[in-house]
Amino acid sequence: MESLKICSGFTLIELLVVLGITAILAVMTIPFSLNYMNGVRHNRARDEIVSLIRKSQMFALNSKGDSTWGICYDNGIVRLYSGTCSNSEYKNEFELSSGTYISGLTDVQFTNRTGEPSTALNITIQTGTFSNNISMNSIGGMQIVSN
Repeated sequence: MESLKICSGFTLIELLVVLGITAILAVMTIPFSLNYMNGVRHNRARDEIVSLIRKSQMFALNSKGDSTWGICYDNGIVRLYSGTCSNSEYKNEFELSSGTYISGLTDVQFTNRTGEPSTALNITIQTGTFSNNISMNSIGGMQIVSN
């Protein structure tokens, strides 16, 4: 008497269908992943720039080191400085990641004991589809607006 063998497993066609569906799902998630990463880079840049502005303003308010405090932007680097931007006694720098652009910031100094900026600020930060405006009025009040 012959015994029947029962074969179990997946056929090649079934495996190819599953791999095809997986590949399609992976390709569909790439734009979402890229958008998420742009958002993370943008938020980090915005937070770092606001932090450097506030720190510079605080150092000026406290007359730390009896020096002039300011913030400048030069070749993709936002710099908190003491003295002058190009010849600083103290540096705290943040390098923008690729694809992040800012405009409206060159060099601003804060007045000792008052923390008032030498000029009103209107900074635009853009990364992909994300955009923020950071503005500071002549007495040092700051506002951050998402576009």
